[in-house]
Amino acid sequence: MTPRSVAWGLTRLVLRLTSLVVVVALVGGLVAAVGVAVAPHGQSLITAVEGERESEVLPLVQGAERSKMYDSFGGLMAILRDAEDREWIPLDRMPDTIVQGVLKIEDEDFFEHNGVDWVATVRAASENVAAGGITQGASTLTQQLVKLQFVGADQTLERKIKEAMLAMDLEDQYTKDEILEYYLNTIYFGNSAYGVQAAAEIYFGKNAEDLDYGDMALLSGLIRSPGVFSFNDPDIDFARLRRSRSLERYIDTGLITEEEAVEIEERPIPTFSRSPQEEELQLDYFAEEVKRRLLEMPELGETREARRQAVFQGGLRIYTTFDPVLDRYAQEAVEEVFPDRSVLDPFTVSMASVDPSTGAVRAMLGGSDFTAEQFILATQG
Repeated sequence: MTPRSVAWGLTRLVLRLTSLVVVVALVGGLVAAVGVAVAPHGQSLITAVEGERESEVLPLVQGAERSKMYDSFGGLMAILRDAEDREWIPLDRMPDTIVQGVLKIEDEDFFEHNGVDWVATVRAASENVAAGGITQGASTLTQQLVKLQFVGADQTLERKIKEAMLAMDLEDQYTKDEILEYYLNTIYFGNSAYGVQAAAEIYFGKNAEDLDYGDMALLSGLIRSPGVFSFNDPDIDFARLRRSRSLERYIDTGLITEEEAVEIEERPIPTFSRSPQEEELQLDYFAEEVKRRLLEMPELGETREARRQAVFQGGLRIYTTFDPVLDRYAQEAVEEVFPDRSVLDPFTVSMASVDPSTGAVRAMLGGSDFTAEQFILATQG
């Protein structure tokens, strides 16, 4: 370690501890003002500071991401995912409506602070002291990430101090844009939607790039309480209230006008998932066969569980030889020969179209109804 690096390390430590001491001193003054003793928290405070004197390496690991399957023309065929629905999109693809729509609600001074908003922390501390416990938070966007990824949500002074110290570490190790991109792709919006792309699809049936301030007012309002909205009453009233509060903030900060807010308030609250996955991208015979083959590929993992995680959580882009035009011709041929499917009972029809020059399977009919049968006659019969 060079003398310069040692000097910088000491300087950084002084700055970190000075910031913390200032807050503790202010909180202590607030405590004394209302006659509440700070002594019971002294040991936990010392323990937290001692444990955070050295910077920790904080890896921001990308969470589970759904995989996508495409046909030979590049059209989306199917989405493969677990309960956690996420599609990672870079920050430069997110419009200002997303960035400002979230920051105005969650952390307006994000680009100014070093991970902790000390003014907001002291303000919240005064409220907590008056209440005799931790009743109000002042977490920055960075602190929210630390809570979600590293320290948990215990409402203790020691945990809050550790959260603040690690938030400063996180901002030392990553740029503001990296932290913001990670946050917007990680945060939970309820109903299996992780990140703004999945939320845009589920709540509005659109891509993240198309979200406006009306959409973001609802999504931003759900961040603090995502688990309480499930498309049903009285959740609808809760979601409408949270949207209204977001709109008030947008008006105050100049994002929208009062006239625009009135128009947005007239929009209905979503009462069902609008994701195209619900109807348009259900697995058919061909897609199901591709999925079965993927789960058997040793290149995706040594065990079936490892392969399952790669397929449903690994964010794969799967390109197939499927030709939707030929597949439609095959279906029309069956309907032409057997216009009344009931005459086939107890039999069914299956076929596969193969390119003889390459062996590529272009179309496949594996039975009469995959959803009901869950069996591919063309390959499993």
